[in-house]
Amino acid sequence: MRLINVFLIGLIFYADPAAAIDLTTSFEFNDSSDSFTLGDAPNTIVFSNGEAKSIGVLSLYHSGSRSWMIDDGNTGVITFTTPARELSFFIRSAANNTGDLRVYDSNDQLISTDNSTQNWLAITITISEGEPGIGKVEFQHTAGSSYVVLDDFIYTAEVPLPQDQALEDPLPLPIVAGMATVQLEVLATGLVAPNWGTVMPGNPDELMVVDQPGMVWAIHVDSGERRLFLDLSDRLVELGITGPESFDERGLLGLAFHPNYPENGLLYTYSSEPVDATADFSTLDPGIAANHQSVVIEWAVATPSDPLATVDNSSARILLRVDQPQFNHDGGCLAFGPDNFLYLAFGDGGGADDSDGQEFIDAPITGHGDGNGQNAANLLGTLLRIDVAGNNSSNGMYGIPADNPFVADTNKLDEIFAYGFRNPFRFSIDSKTSALYVADVGQNDIEEINRVSAGGNYGWNLLEGSFSFRPNGNEEGFVLPPPEPVIEGLSLPIAQYDHDEGVAIIGGFVNNGDSARQLRGLYVFGDYSGRLFYLTADDIINEVSIEGIEGSLDKPLLGFGQDARGNLYLMSNASGLPFGNEGTIYRLLDSSDDNAVQKAYIAYYGRPADSGGQDFWVTQLMANDSKLSSIINTFGNSAEFNDRFGMLSNSQLIDNIYQQLFARAPDAGGKQFYLDSLNSEKRTLQNISLAILSGAKGNDALIIANKLAVSRRFTANVDDSSFEYNGIEAANAAKALLDQVNTDLEHGFQLVDSFLAGDSL
Repeated sequence: MRLINVFLIGLIFYADPAAAIDLTTSFEFNDSSDSFTLGDAPNTIVFSNGEAKSIGVLSLYHSGSRSWMIDDGNTGVITFTTPARELSFFIRSAANNTGDLRVYDSNDQLISTDNSTQNWLAITITISEGEPGIGKVEFQHTAGSSYVVLDDFIYTAEVPLPQDQALEDPLPLPIVAGMATVQLEVLATGLVAPNWGTVMPGNPDELMVVDQPGMVWAIHVDSGERRLFLDLSDRLVELGITGPESFDERGLLGLAFHPNYPENGLLYTYSSEPVDATADFSTLDPGIAANHQSVVIEWAVATPSDPLATVDNSSARILLRVDQPQFNHDGGCLAFGPDNFLYLAFGDGGGADDSDGQEFIDAPITGHGDGNGQNAANLLGTLLRIDVAGNNSSNGMYGIPADNPFVADTNKLDEIFAYGFRNPFRFSIDSKTSALYVADVGQNDIEEINRVSAGGNYGWNLLEGSFSFRPNGNEEGFVLPPPEPVIEGLSLPIAQYDHDEGVAIIGGFVNNGDSARQLRGLYVFGDYSGRLFYLTADDIINEVSIEGIEGSLDKPLLGFGQDARGNLYLMSNASGLPFGNEGTIYRLLDSSDDNAVQKAYIAYYGRPADSGGQDFWVTQLMANDSKLSSIINTFGNSAEFNDRFGMLSNSQLIDNIYQQLFARAPDAGGKQFYLDSLNSEKRTLQNISLAILSGAKGNDALIIANKLAVSRRFTANVDDSSFEYNGIEAANAAKALLDQVNTDLEHGFQLVDSFLAGDSL
């Protein structure tokens, strides 16, 4: 037995922050000894009768490129020096029903059992206070060949923190690199601080971009050419809270076009303006001056069918004017829903902690009372829903939909759709599902995403994220463990991260376009620090890898845009300030040649490329106008390819392609189509593989994205000798193994993978 120094990589999912995480690992190291120990005394863990390793079979790693593997006939054992209070991990088998899991308490009493299958199974066990902790886990490989595997292991030994003790690290597990890589292609430069991009109905060729100092730019989505569509900079407060070239959250913050814009020419903006008229809503006591006013304006274009039309500045009609106590937390996003009503986001009014009294920018915070976020009798900290064509509001300038959730509640404003927000700077509505995503910027600890429904209360300032929030006078507010039970009537975020990972969330869109296909159907967002994220189908935050960039952007991320085709754009500038001319719009595109090479290796060899092969074939693709066909024939004539597939019938070949690529059998129609093509020699197996890859949609596309991401990690972390193919000896061994398991073709090919790729990974 030996103690290993390990670089531990965690899986992102929610663990109880009331307890400290003592160890998290996805086994990203090799250890073939009978037993190894992880952790620090007294909370050490012994893993016996298994190996931490990779065998080149991508489906056997829940994350990363390694897992803890237990060979046929063995029983892996995990024992804890200090009994566990919480355990979380994932198990699966190379074949169904070959792994029995047993969990025992510290008195050796059996407390839980499970059986592994060919799908990943999440195991989470929590022991109540006063009960014996978890003392041992056994994972027995009962039958068959290959392996049963365990991955992404999280162990907690400590007891919950006192309820009044601030959490230093609320979410200890890091955000991991996800299974998607994109390119960023510059679309336009020379802006100031672009923060939002939306669609002008009837004009699919231009992205309408909000620039914080007061301009709306129409940018052609193909050429990048831009024209000034609206300039309201002369209406805004003077930006820069401490003078020119200083930070500011005010400005032009929102833009939405009426769904019937081609006929009526109407659009709407949200801007920060001087206090020069009586507000429709205010939280300030009489005689207390507002910092500025948030103003929602309707504008008109006289000839909306003219592709070069601009806004008539004299057409401004003010719908709503709201006093803002401080310079920050304005919210500012606008969007029309599928119901043709306008949704508007307001922050809590600024300052800190959403409470009066403490000093902020050399002045005491006012205009919050006991907290605007929880006071639905005013507009601050809310998401509104209004009818721009109506007039039954208190100021007569807009209408209130009859089905708004609080119309019959005399204690809440009729305009409010949902409340309990701190700074919902960006929200968006999925054009396919109508799901409404609000990214709420946090205070000092937690950034959150909410999937919002009518009448919801999203917690601020009782909660920050899912955590209890404690205002702290003139000191920074902090979070405590989540309330148990959850406070009645509060809705929790669907995803959150802490300030180990970023500083302020920047909400984005669900990607419904044809570019960045690995992210299709997923909510894409980021952090002001420059990181790009997405939500998985299970609402887990993963980081998007940006081709050619190590880690995050080297400049602030300011916003996102989505064009009429559903494609996404990222916006940034060099300083994060509303000054200068370095604002840039990037288009999100599919990653390029490296993905093509890895796809070919996965399809034809069932393994990733080594770094030498990767570099060589990327160079070949670049020299051949990036067409994958330039390497198909070479791959198809290789010894490794022929030894791998030469003994199979055409029917088995088609089955294997689908199993290898998507872990499923082909549908009957697809199999027959490709089998006919292969039998008639109209297509080669290589061309069929490429066609199947290129047509991947839905879950199949996500599986390919998974495999590509793992492949890139392999390529980056192994030397070139790892995949050396040793010819007929390996092929004969593979064939012999296939003969032994010919009733289970997929299982057999996993074994072939093991032999051809080698355990040296």
